[in-house]
Amino acid sequence: MAKKSKNNEQYIIRTGTVCFFLFVFAIVVIYKLVNIQILDINSLANAATAQSIRKKTIQPERGLILDRNNNILATSLIKWDIGARYIDLNDPEKVFSTLSKVLGNTSNYYEKIFKNKEKYYKIKNNISVEKVDQLKKHNLTGLNYKRKIIRHYPFQEIAGQVIGFTNWNNDGKAGVENVFNKYLSGKEGLQIIKKDVKGKTVSSYIPKNAEKKDGGDLFLTLDIDYQTILENELKKAYDKNHPLSAMGMIANPNTGEILAIASYPNFNPNNVSGSNPSQRRNRVISDQFEPGSIFKVIPISAALESDNLTPSSMINCENGEWEIYDRTLHDTHENEWLSLKEIITLSSNIGAAKIAKIEGNESVYETIKKFGFGDPCGIGLNAEVAGYVKPVSQWSKIAYSQIAMGHDITASLLQMVMAYCAVANGGLLLRPYIVKSAYTPENELGYSHDVTVIRRAISKKTSKDLREILENVVTEGTGTNAFILGYKIAGKTGTAQKVIEGKYSRTKYMSSFIGFFPSNKPVLVCGITLDSPTYGRHFGSIAAAPAVKNVFTRIINTTDFENLYDWIKPENKTELLENKKTNVEINNSIFTSIEKRKNTDTNKISTNKRNKKSIVEQRKSNDNKVRVIMPDLIGHSYSQAKYILTKLNLQVHTNKITGRIIKQKPQAGNMIYSNSDCYLTVSGDN
Repeated sequence: MAKKSKNNEQYIIRTGTVCFFLFVFAIVVIYKLVNIQILDINSLANAATAQSIRKKTIQPERGLILDRNNNILATSLIKWDIGARYIDLNDPEKVFSTLSKVLGNTSNYYEKIFKNKEKYYKIKNNISVEKVDQLKKHNLTGLNYKRKIIRHYPFQEIAGQVIGFTNWNNDGKAGVENVFNKYLSGKEGLQIIKKDVKGKTVSSYIPKNAEKKDGGDLFLTLDIDYQTILENELKKAYDKNHPLSAMGMIANPNTGEILAIASYPNFNPNNVSGSNPSQRRNRVISDQFEPGSIFKVIPISAALESDNLTPSSMINCENGEWEIYDRTLHDTHENEWLSLKEIITLSSNIGAAKIAKIEGNESVYETIKKFGFGDPCGIGLNAEVAGYVKPVSQWSKIAYSQIAMGHDITASLLQMVMAYCAVANGGLLLRPYIVKSAYTPENELGYSHDVTVIRRAISKKTSKDLREILENVVTEGTGTNAFILGYKIAGKTGTAQKVIEGKYSRTKYMSSFIGFFPSNKPVLVCGITLDSPTYGRHFGSIAAAPAVKNVFTRIINTTDFENLYDWIKPENKTELLENKKTNVEINNSIFTSIEKRKNTDTNKISTNKRNKKSIVEQRKSNDNKVRVIMPDLIGHSYSQAKYILTKLNLQVHTNKITGRIIKQKPQAGNMIYSNSDCYLTVSGDN
């Protein structure tokens, strides 16, 4: 009996303990519920609200890049990416059928994308706004639309190496896109979006001071007309002479503005992945080479500056062969006595070397530095090289003879062209520039550039003498392939042996020509260099001079050139347009061919004395009888071809508006009337 009582007592204790703990647990639960539902309701409400609110970054549009005439070279386009999970598609058959109708491809194509029905797949990227609007009209449940902004370059490869490109995040990675990224990129905005329990948007707003700011605009000194012409002619020179590469630039010698700059092969910044680094490199500023005879103006400048020599001073050129210590210097032509003017006209190596010897190492070196060699020009773009100039203390006994003809020294084409700008403008070395102004996202002027004089390189008198000498090079010397009937062209050829594995090659050359016009009051300087053209066509007179001539001729014929410079009066504009002179290749009977050409030109000029309006004036008067030369459009994109033909006031007809020109009518070079119909066949490839 006592044992049973003891068991009951233990049972009561255990039961009481359990009940106590259950009571305590109940109290805790009740307290928690009261705390959640009554005491802490505000904080939980805030947490619930926070879970329904999303912060969305608003991507700004990148600023425009424009040329000097406000033509848009880079802009931003709104595109869409779409994707989905198969299990989210309420009516997959309808979705696939609609995608097929709007975007192309078969329904089966889109169905096969979804290999895993629970996985998210991208269906298509970079869809136009118009296509997305069409899709949205069909109310397709389950599709996810993602808006984005991509960079677009309307002129495709034209000026691509200057403009550069952006990455997937719309940041500039090359060219002015990179250098001026802080102006172009803009500032992101912030949007607050509130959603309900089902994930649907209830409301949205942009907080104060969180608005997006689109990027500021960038204005270049480039002229897209000149740029297109230069790149076209570089490609023609490349195709004709088969070099490793070709490069060129056009500058205003009076301001330092770069009007065009390019190298070929080039690339399309709309398709960066389809190019390689060498195509994207701006060789004009990043490649240095021994310039050859285009450098001869430097020691000649030194001699003219010091008054040690004049243009008529006579130098013994040793009948084309001169021994200097252990080396023999050769000339192409055997001449005994030549004036300083003739030494440049015929590009005598011996004559230039003797002039440098007369002038002295220190004077030549000082002149080299005055022209800016050995220092960057400061154009403001990435990868600019300084070139290499040895200090006088490191010159060998024969260094003066090598440097006088453009060897044993390196320079970029940019440096060479700016040196010729100094010769052309009266002796001032200017800082080249390619960006005129840049604006901030707040539309305030953040950067600007104007004419900057670095120093005086030579006197006005020396500049005048050199302009006359270089004009003689084109009329009577090695530069006759740059001659343009009716205009005063000046310039200099250069054919420099390349150093390969430590030795001067006998088959690989850098072939150059730098010219300017009109020689009495220059407004344009153009330099073109080809790296290793086919041997036999490797002379600067054959490979480069005709290309510069073509650039100048097309600028005169196809732009508002004469309206810009009213003092440039050709002797006979009609002859310039209607007589497409074939290039006369330099040969040993150089003076015979020049005299023959001079007589022919004089006879032509005398047969037509009628005064006619300029091309620009006749276009403005809507005179349909104006005659123009049909340009070569093969290989151009449709947008480029249309732009060129529109500038010539010609009517464009085509089979499609995307792709490249594979056939044209009329043929290139034909004389046609303004407002004529032009028929282009466009391939489907971009």
